[in-house]
Amino acid sequence: MLQQTNTLHVAIRAASDLTATFSASVFGTQPPSSLTCGEPGSNQVQFFLDPFEDKECAGADFILVFMMSVVIFVLTWWGRWFIWEPLADLRISGSKKHFDPSVKKRFGVTLTSIIVHVCSAFFVFRILVPTEWLYKPSCWVDNIDDDTIDADLKFYYLLYLARYCSDSVSILFEERRKDQFLQMVYHHAVTIGLVVCSINARYTRFGGVIMFFFDWADIPLQCAKASKYLSVEPKDFYNYVANRLFELFAITYFLTRNCMFNFVVYTALRDLPDTSSGATARILLVMLAAIQTFWLTLLIKAVKKQIANGGNVEDIREEDKKKFE
Repeated sequence: MLQQTNTLHVAIRAASDLTATFSASVFGTQPPSSLTCGEPGSNQVQFFLDPFEDKECAGADFILVFMMSVVIFVLTWWGRWFIWEPLADLRISGSKKHFDPSVKKRFGVTLTSIIVHVCSAFFVFRILVPTEWLYKPSCWVDNIDDDTIDADLKFYYLLYLARYCSDSVSILFEERRKDQFLQMVYHHAVTIGLVVCSINARYTRFGGVIMFFFDWADIPLQCAKASKYLSVEPKDFYNYVANRLFELFAITYFLTRNCMFNFVVYTALRDLPDTSSGATARILLVMLAAIQTFWLTLLIKAVKKQIANGGNVEDIREEDKKKFE
């Protein structure tokens, strides 16, 4: 019991220090003078996910991820229920032409998703752009023999893991078709597996590169969905904006998820060591690339429908037929 209490105290202190370091990198605030569970006199820390290690900080990150997941889950659903759905009523409910009570729930999910993706992209942009290795694929394996990582990137890494843990619970309560639900479970499971694998095997530069660009396509997509929900007439302003945003999404998705990501996968297949962790990372990356390619085929079908429909993207105010939730 005493050991559990000490681990909890260590996790809270480490969380406070990591948060301050992360805030300093992202927002320019004052960094802490020292880091709990960190290297003395430096900004380097280690991961401590395993609670069974014989170390003072063992399990501290596991507790931190759990706390982050709970906070993200609460904030996500609180925002949907008390901010976005009431705001949706102001616009959507006033249009009896297409009003469906379930629309405001999907509208709330969409607005929440926009905020999450924008914040995530902004955070990792601020953290990784100043680094030199981001732009040099030959350097993505240089840290495999080093068990330390920059404190701000570690915080973002754990935040990213917590986000997908929270989303894995949230999808159990959201309205989705069975095939959509299974796709999201597959996607989230592979993503969580990759994050944990990259932490344990110290492939964090590969993980950081993927996290750097993976949110970009979701921003115009979710904005397009929000605009479509607000549209009343086929040719009104909101519908026009939705069409343009969908076109931006299609381009961004292809460039990031099917070009840039495939290049990272190729680099990993070529450069990762021939170990069990390297083999696991390769398999998970190929699995993630496979679902991105599958979603590309669905995107191509959606683009063809848009062209056949006179440039108007399929009406997503109805039961969602797309797989891009």
